Amino acid sequence: MGVRPFINCRGNATAIGGSIMPEPVLEAMRQAAGSFVALETLQERIGERLARRIGVEGALVSCGAASGVQQAAAACLTGTDAERVQRLPYTDGWRNRFVIPQVDVHDYIFQVIAAVGGVLVKVGSKESCPTSAIEAALDEDTAAVVHYLGKQTLEQLAEVVAVAEPRGIPVIVDAAAQLCRPAPT
Repeated sequence: MGVRPFINCRGNATAIGGSIMPEPVLEAMRQAAGSFVALETLQERIGERLARRIGVEGALVSCGAASGVQQAAAACLTGTDAERVQRLPYTDGWRNRFVIPQVDVHDYIFQVIAAVGGVLVKVGSKESCPTSAIEAALDEDTAAVVHYLGKQTLEQLAEVVAVAEPRGIPVIVDAAAQLCRPAPT
């Protein structure tokens, strides 16, 4: 196809293919490709298994960082309300504001949240965003806070969760480029 491979000095990034899949994953994909399955059921089972492996409440495999953030944003807007799911991206009158620190953020985050009806509330600057700026932007119409794990650290994430959680506001974390390790079993 004329696309040249290269030596990756960047790490895990969707724009360059995410990461190279280990042979057991490729073999599982080859086996799965030979059968028809109910994809919704398969996705649920994979999410359950992945959640157990990494020690979290729930998981969803997406096709990249942008789609993962978009799925999370849609979930924050609709919850489990099937009627609201059908109404996306028309979110007038809902909790539809997404507080997004501008430090170390990527444009795709803005685009995918707006595409599902989210209203962007950008706080801070490209250089910094103190937790107090995030807290000041939270109100009764806030659907979620978005935290990009890069320049924004795990310590800052803990601070953001500490101000959002008591208000019932979810925190979406984009950590797609970080290496996740399975929880000990």
